[in-house]
Amino acid sequence: MNRIYYRIMCIILACMFLMSGAGCTFFNCFADEGLTDSQLYGYGEENVLGHSKKKTSSSHNDKVISSKEVITDKAGDDSEKGKDLKAAEDISTDSSNNLKSIKVQKDESSAEAIQREEPKEIDVKIIGVEDNYYYNDELDISVDVSGLSDSDNVDAVVLRKTFDGNTMRHNMIINKDNDTIHSEEKINEEGEYSLDVQVSRGVNVLKHLNRSFVFDMTPPQFNEDMFNKMSKEQIDVAYLISNSFTDDSPCETVAEVNNNKVEGGIIKDEGEYDITLKATDKAGNVSSISKNMHIKNVQEKTPVKQNMYHQLIGATLLVGSSLLYFERKKFS
Repeated sequence: MNRIYYRIMCIILACMFLMSGAGCTFFNCFADEGLTDSQLYGYGEENVLGHSKKKTSSSHNDKVISSKEVITDKAGDDSEKGKDLKAAEDISTDSSNNLKSIKVQKDESSAEAIQREEPKEIDVKIIGVEDNYYYNDELDISVDVSGLSDSDNVDAVVLRKTFDGNTMRHNMIINKDNDTIHSEEKINEEGEYSLDVQVSRGVNVLKHLNRSFVFDMTPPQFNEDMFNKMSKEQIDVAYLISNSFTDDSPCETVAEVNNNKVEGGIIKDEGEYDITLKATDKAGNVSSISKNMHIKNVQEKTPVKQNMYHQLIGATLLVGSSLLYFERKKFS
């Protein structure tokens, strides 16, 4: 009985405390310090203690929540609900578009990154010289290689075989700038050349290019003994053309006789002849020589007086022999 009495008294005192100003002040402090706005306010503008809702700065998420609260507010106007619903849809659409734009940008960035990682096409160029050509002027050749990566290695080697048979080798000096290299070389010594450019990555050969050429500044040499070996009775033009000049590279040789071009044949007519031989090698070097030759007949003409004398002696011998023959026959 006493317990029931004490419980009733506690409930009465609690109600009086809640209705008094001290109770309101206590709950007001407790609400400001401990409870959240959603716990205090719910969907209304005032909390359970009669205080107005706090004003906070608006953000993208707050706009969405605020619009949803207006839509779900049964006391709001229908037109306001429609506006808030449209605003919420617009915000949602903008958010979706932003997400799509960010995804596209990420995809483009990924594609660019993949493209940057893909190996570039390596291009090798040798400038200033052609393959299998002959030259007689100083050459300025260069090597350009582009599309290289950091791990690529370039070797440019020049081999020179001199006309006397010696072989020389050296590496061209390479200047590298990011993904390209440039190298230059002057050719001013005679010989047969081979320029070899190779691009490798580790043990793998990516590109290989070669140029072979001849640098020759010496004109064809003339063999003067050919004229001395010719007989005095005739001139063999074809023999002179094929045997008068000696050169390492093939020559184009022409002959002129008394300023007229002659391709061949044998000259036997008696007289004096001016013969000129010209030769041009593959490098463009030219050489020539001229000679004067005299052709005489093999049989010389017999003088007329000497023939008459021989005829007279012959006739005398014939007459004497005849007389002697008849004289012997008479006495017999």
